[in-house]
Amino acid sequence: MAGFKSTEKYIATRDLEVAVNAAVTLQRPLLVKGEPGTGKTVLAHGVDELAIQLRGEAAGGAWRRGGGWFPFLGH
Repeated sequence: MAGFKSTEKYIATRDLEVAVNAAVTLQRPLLVKGEPGTGKTVLAHGVDELAIQLRGEAAGGAWRRGGGWFPFLGH
């Protein structure tokens, strides 16, 4: 199964990778706080892409984006 990792657009600490992957696995929200410009929105987009990949794998690649962020977290 795929997991969240740093990308070219977002360099995550190991602790953040673990926290994001735990939230995804447990299907629970993750509160991300920080000053403006620290990458919270870029992180959210990265997690959204992970959700799309995971949904696609779970549906045999047939799942498509339904709009909104974090569709796997109870929406």
